[in-house]
Amino acid sequence: MSGSESRDHCFESFLAAKFGHCFTALGRGDIATRFATRSLDVDGRQYARGRQFNLVLLAVAHAQNGEPEEAARIGVDAVEAAEGLYSSRARDYLTDLADRLSKHVGLPAVQDFAERARPVLASA
Repeated sequence: MSGSESRDHCFESFLAAKFGHCFTALGRGDIATRFATRSLDVDGRQYARGRQFNLVLLAVAHAQNGEPEEAARIGVDAVEAAEGLYSSRARDYLTDLADRLSKHVGLPAVQDFAERARPVLASA
């Protein structure tokens, strides 16, 4: 990939993530899901912190869509991506997701997410 192609992919990933955040802020998880997925598809695993942010974004979008189990499963991926990152924003995003999923704590996937997130959130 040439330098300009790489920049184009980075910009596309960044823009898709920004749109995703806007739509989650508007409570439109249905639309945010598409943008978060696109950002992850374009960026892949190139930038660890950005990938973690986008995984949480996708999980939040699924939570808004009334899909707490899918949100929790993606949330576990976001927890794994946060391990080893020294980012207060990564922890803040995980805390927000944990708060959103807390009303579904009876679901096994949500319990798994909460257990996996606890040590990462405690490391703050």
